[in-house]
Amino acid sequence: MSSFIRELAPRRIDVAAAIEFMAAPENAEAIALFEYWDGKRGARPMPDRNEISPSEIAKLLPWIGIIEVIASGRDFRFRVFGSGLAEWTGRDRSGELFSELEPVPGSGQTTDALRKRWFDVAGLALAAAKPIFVRAPIHGTITEVRTLHGVILPLTAGHAEVGQLLGGGFIEKTPLRA
Repeated sequence: MSSFIRELAPRRIDVAAAIEFMAAPENAEAIALFEYWDGKRGARPMPDRNEISPSEIAKLLPWIGIIEVIASGRDFRFRVFGSGLAEWTGRDRSGELFSELEPVPGSGQTTDALRKRWFDVAGLALAAAKPIFVRAPIHGTITEVRTLHGVILPLTAGHAEVGQLLGGGFIEKTPLRA
């Protein structure tokens, strides 16, 4: 685990709630990541991984992951799992295969549900070869509602087909009205 990650403590995802697929991102950071990716691709279906420069999206890096497509989507690997994601989920998943993912104790997830959720979203992004935008509820507090806004963006990796996925997971907190 990276030394810059403070304390890993899982936040509870509302595993009973369905992931909502959206036509476009609604969260400011998700929009910024999509616009960055869109600018890099130009008139092409998607940019190449080599065109993504971390220094150009430094503010978003803690909340970004890069997923490697393995064996045409039979598996996936987190090549990068941002420090903010690691702190929020309770585990730095860099290097982990989706087929070997295990839930963090206290997260409220089962192994099968965790793997299915990741495979479903990554598989959809791979098959569509276009951006995928999702929203999912997260257990909040008595004073706020939390929502995860996800963006999954395909990248080539030296070839014409999708070789990696650039993802961002951004937490939005909405105060509850009294």
